[in-house]
Amino acid sequence: MKRPALALLAVALSVGAAFSGEAEDRAAINAASRNFSVAFVAGDTAAIRALYTEDAVLLPPGREVHGRDAIVRYFAPNPIRTQLAHAMTTEDLRIHGEVAIDAGTWSNTFRGADGEQYSASERYLVIWRRSTDGAWRIEYDMWHRPAASN
Repeated sequence: MKRPALALLAVALSVGAAFSGEAEDRAAINAASRNFSVAFVAGDTAAIRALYTEDAVLLPPGREVHGRDAIVRYFAPNPIRTQLAHAMTTEDLRIHGEVAIDAGTWSNTFRGADGEQYSASERYLVIWRRSTDGAWRIEYDMWHRPAASN
């Protein structure tokens, strides 16, 4: 009788550890997502670089950008747009071992070259991969552009 109870306890402990590990992974991914937004607004290309895998792929509307160096150039500050705010709101985060699928909504506020402030929001899909150092980094980053107003 003690063996089934011990087996149940072992299963319960392993399930609890899995949920604890998943909670830590979710927190780490959410923190990395917030770090991206902070770095993007600040124009901190070194921080952006650290958030992507070496062979990451960026899929902005109508383009493909391959590798960290090209991604950093894509997100580098530019005089035409001054970033004021950025956020990614996760709506569905699925973790499968060393890979996580993050779907949600991004929002962005920037000042254009004309001095006016603009805001936009749309959907995104990010594939995160746990690196050998344990950090979650973006492997694929894809988003929609807001539809043009009629």
